[in-house]
Amino acid sequence: MRLIPGAAIAGLILAIAGAAQAQVGAIKLSSEEATYGDRFFEQPAAQVGLVVRNACTIERSLAGRVSYLVKTGVIYWGLNAECIRVVVNHRATEDMSKPTYLGIQVIGFYDDRPPTSVILRRKGVFVRDGKALPTYDDRLFSIDELDQDSWDSLHTGGVLAAVDEKVGTWHGTPQGGDRSSWDDRYWFRRGRAYDSQITLQNKTLDNRLIRFTPYSPGGSAKEGPVGFNINRRGARAIVVRIFSPSNADYDRNFALIYESDPKIVASLVNRQVVQSGFSFPFWFR
Repeated sequence: MRLIPGAAIAGLILAIAGAAQAQVGAIKLSSEEATYGDRFFEQPAAQVGLVVRNACTIERSLAGRVSYLVKTGVIYWGLNAECIRVVVNHRATEDMSKPTYLGIQVIGFYDDRPPTSVILRRKGVFVRDGKALPTYDDRLFSIDELDQDSWDSLHTGGVLAAVDEKVGTWHGTPQGGDRSSWDDRYWFRRGRAYDSQITLQNKTLDNRLIRFTPYSPGGSAKEGPVGFNINRRGARAIVVRIFSPSNADYDRNFALIYESDPKIVASLVNRQVVQSGFSFPFWFR
């Protein structure tokens, strides 16, 4: 990849100190590779796509839509849409049709402390002891009701009954599956890979469960990709984590900065400035 200085070049790359996965830094989203419509399913299993234009008006169909193929460990900038849609190519890597769950964590970063501390959502039928759990409507908890440290503690040394008492019967096993989200409770604690990279300190933690069935390697996703919407809700930046017990390839994470001005982006991202004979303080791609 050729690196040249110049303000007209699309991708601003900052070398960031932090977790090993987040190696690249802030890249303009529009410089990322994109695909149209059902060609998204030609991508590898667990590939994540990001639809940003009229994104939340679609249900399952990607026809006529541009989907940016985002990479794990990257911070993207240049996002202005109030609502975006994340899609996942849920093709199985082996012959299996057993239902499982997609775990999603969206961490919103704000200038000021938001009124909501923790959000929980669940889609699809989940069970315990063979019995379907009641529908779980989206629940928003203020910091007085449930702070994020307490949420992490419940998912470290806590017991399921204590979580139920606090938030209701959110955890469960996808109907027809064999692994409960509670078995993987450590995954639902706050992701901190970007804490040292984004300067904003005030956060909202949004955890989601989606029941899905991987489609066969030689088959087609007749119902479209597994997907979910993210509403900005006033955030300056968000981090998205995606995981599933069905396949380690689902362990994905990326960040989005809601700014189009590189100077403002630079003020929101902690970085070690990389210079290699350039008079410019940044590298441009």
